[in-house]
Amino acid sequence: MMGNATHRTVDVAADATGLTSRAGTSLLALTAQRLGLIDALSEALCDTRKRRSAHDPGRVFGDLAVMAADGGRCVSDLSALAGQPALFGNVCSVPTARRVLHAIGELELDRIRGARALARQRAWAAGAAPERVILDFDAPRSPSTPRRRTPPAITRAAMAFILCWFAAAGRCSPAS
Repeated sequence: MMGNATHRTVDVAADATGLTSRAGTSLLALTAQRLGLIDALSEALCDTRKRRSAHDPGRVFGDLAVMAADGGRCVSDLSALAGQPALFGNVCSVPTARRVLHAIGELELDRIRGARALARQRAWAAGAAPERVILDFDAPRSPSTPRRRTPPAITRAAMAFILCWFAAAGRCSPAS
């Protein structure tokens, strides 16, 4: 779905054929493509490409983002996407992904932020903007939710990202 997606509709059938546990992940990849995020990332990272290769740096970065959203914790977790080419297309190798990550500097980070802002603007203009977001950091853990061991630095970084993202859009409300 990531590579040159031209799908107009997505059909979901519970008939036990073509079963995948990554259907939602593939929809995330398709959404990124439809919003123009992958193309914007390609433009943002065009200067990092030292030689002509089969994998566009913007597409590689998009695959890494989808992999992270799917629960990937390291670059080698791209193999989960690469193992399903019918859903994700031709996913790059781990060494290629590492080269792309190592080539990103401050200029590219600024361009990536711009690409994300453009995609977010398109999504919200299409009606996906949240009316209100409530962040309740003292909410009790659900008894059915297993306790996960997440490094505190990742948790703090994720919270900071979420706060900055919504605050920048003026969509934060304090919990009552």
